[in-house]
Amino acid sequence: MKNLTLIAVAILATACTETSSGLETYRPVIDTSRTDVAKFEWDLIDCRTIASRTEKELADRRKSEMATGVLTGVLTGAILGNVYGEDSESTATGAAIGGVLGAADTDTTDQEVKYGPRRIVDRCLAARGHNILSDTGRG
Repeated sequence: MKNLTLIAVAILATACTETSSGLETYRPVIDTSRTDVAKFEWDLIDCRTIASRTEKELADRRKSEMATGVLTGVLTGAILGNVYGEDSESTATGAAIGGVLGAADTDTTDQEVKYGPRRIVDRCLAARGHNILSDTGRG
């Protein structure tokens, strides 16, 4: 049981770690012959700020959904382990497995592709009149 609990904790800790999108160094390819470079640099800063805020909101939503999934999984697993098991270890095992499955059930991939930080920067700059040649199409 200890090993199963440690595995569950390791999976949840890995799922909760944040990764950097490299947004602070991201520069889309532009047509410099038709761009006011000074205006582009200001707009790039603004668009990165918007993208960073959206990226943080998506990360917060992912964490919230994961917490809900873990709680639901733990409760469901504990109930099933108690019903079908013969002792308290079955309840604990069910809770641990349910928690891991609940955490794994969180999926915001569609939102990250549609609203990913680099995609937001590209679209923001294009909306401000810049000719973006590199459409990342992903976060």
